[in-house]
Amino acid sequence: MKRKRLPPKNAVYTPDSGTTVMVNYHEKDRILEVEFTGGRAYHYHAVPLNIWEEYKEIIRSGGSSGEFVNYRIKPFYEVVSVEE
Repeated sequence: MKRKRLPPKNAVYTPDSGTTVMVNYHEKDRILEVEFTGGRAYHYHAVPLNIWEEYKEIIRSGGSSGEFVNYRIKPFYEVVSVEE
């Protein structure tokens, strides 16, 4: 089942990343949205607020957004494709 994009209220853009374009979070529903280069976007479900805060800190400090997704998100959270 495809989902619609989250409102851009919490969007963080990742212009220095070769993997992601933008990440976003819906605190109430605990959904992390990741838009990858090439336009594909996904929702990761039941992501705790502390993981979102950690992700934002990684991005702000110049860390790798793609590595964070690969090692801290993908192995642990259910994913659903988002409509374009």
